[in-house]
Amino acid sequence: PPGPPHAGEASVLPEARFVVFLLVTFAISCVLQQASVALPIDMLARGVSARAYGMLMALNGVLVVLVQPPLSRWTASWRRRPALALSSLLVGTGFAFNSLARGAAGYAVAVCTWTLGEIVMSGVGPAAVAGLSPTGRRGTYQGFYQMAWSGSAFVAPIVGSIALARVGSGPLWTACLLVGAGCALGQMAMPFLEEAGGARSDDGGEDGG
Repeated sequence: PPGPPHAGEASVLPEARFVVFLLVTFAISCVLQQASVALPIDMLARGVSARAYGMLMALNGVLVVLVQPPLSRWTASWRRRPALALSSLLVGTGFAFNSLARGAAGYAVAVCTWTLGEIVMSGVGPAAVAGLSPTGRRGTYQGFYQMAWSGSAFVAPIVGSIALARVGSGPLWTACLLVGAGCALGQMAMPFLEEAGGARSDDGGEDGG
C-alpha cells in the first residue's frame, strides 16, 4: 500500500550501488558528447568541411531511426551486463576510430560504430534502471539517470575542448577508448544490473514513476 510520499531523505536519494552505475553512465555519456564539440573541431582541423560534419550527424540520426527498432528487439533478450558492456566498447572504439580517419568516409565508419553503441545503450540502460528501482521510487531513479546524461552534456564539451587545446586530438580519442573499456569492465562487474524490474519495494510510496 502506498505510504506518504518522500517519507524521509532515503526516499529521495538513490542507494550506493545505483550511484556507482550513475557514475559509469556519466563517464560513457561524456564520451558520446564529444560528437558535439571535439569532433567538429577536429574534423575542421583535418580539412573536413562543416557540410560533411552535418552529413555525418545526419547519418547518426538515420541509423537511429532505421536500426534502433530491430536492434532493440534483438537485444531485449540479452543479459544487461554484456549488452551495456558491448555498448560502452562500441562507443569508445567508435571515437577512437576518429584518430585514424583521413576523410569523411573514415569519420563515417567511426560514426556508425559509436551510433550502434548508443542505440544499444538507449534501450538497455533505462531497463537496467527500472530493475534497480524500488517500486515506489521508479520516477526518482529514472530522473537521476537522466541527470547523469544532462550532466555530461555540460561537462564533456568543456573537458573535450580543453583536451584538444592542450594535448591534441590523438590523446583525446585514445582516452575515449580507455574510458569505454573501463566502463565496460565496470558494467560487467555489476551483477545487480540483472535484477528484474519491480522485484523490490520500499516504504516511500509512488513518486510518479
